[in-house]
Amino acid sequence: MTNTEIAQLKEDIKKELRLEMKAELKELVKNEICALLFDEGAFETPLRAYIKSLAYEDIHYLRMLNNGLVKHGSNLIEIPETSTGTLSMKLKKNINFKQLYDNCIESGIMEASFDDFKAVLNFEAESGYIYWLQKARKSFTYKGIFELYESVYDEDFFNLNPHLQRLFIAYLSNKFLLEGKPKLYVEFEKSFNKVYKGK
Repeated sequence: MTNTEIAQLKEDIKKELRLEMKAELKELVKNEICALLFDEGAFETPLRAYIKSLAYEDIHYLRMLNNGLVKHGSNLIEIPETSTGTLSMKLKKNINFKQLYDNCIESGIMEASFDDFKAVLNFEAESGYIYWLQKARKSFTYKGIFELYESVYDEDFFNLNPHLQRLFIAYLSNKFLLEGKPKLYVEFEKSFNKVYKGK
């Protein structure tokens, strides 16, 4: 056997060994992953939880909600007409709507029936209006409206999700009457930004 043939044989053996080692390594990695997934169940709980949350929250729950088969919890209020159906604001515990209503009426900052007052604070689409009377100096002030919602909801109004903020302001502009008529969204937004964004 010539030197050239010996060199070629060595190269072929090395190549064959590399292929065998690659196959063995591939099988080893596959076995380890299978062991983690199925024998030890390392990823079973998070995977199941994730898949369940997708199926329940994004599909099943909303379908049942839209068909009137389930309701939100007593302290979770969904803002109507959202694009996703998932935005909500969390109520503070033990809110006494009647006492809050009485305080607002006695202080003369608004006029509304108790039912409309509670419905508007709960973001109900089918509700009457709140006639807002509060003034700062000579002009109407929106700040008291925001403070009213702050007293009811456990939310960081300084850092509201931008989409939730738009829905919130749009709802207020349709439910609060100043000087007997609704105010434009841009006017509410301007006041909201002044109060919470420093703009």
